[in-house]
Amino acid sequence: MADADRVLYSYKCAEYGHRGEQRRDDDAHDGGVTLETPKTIADEAIAHARGQSNQM
Repeated sequence: MADADRVLYSYKCAEYGHRGEQRRDDDAHDGGVTLETPKTIADEAIAHARGQSNQM
């Protein structure tokens, strides 16, 4: 299956905070990560800029 046909996920590890991307064959994912959206990334960046901790 070509990458263009696979689902792209942006994720953040709930335990360690590592961020990354991966492509999957379908829309299934394991529960060890939090899927990120532009809103969750922006919310965290705003909280960081304000000096607040944003635990997700």
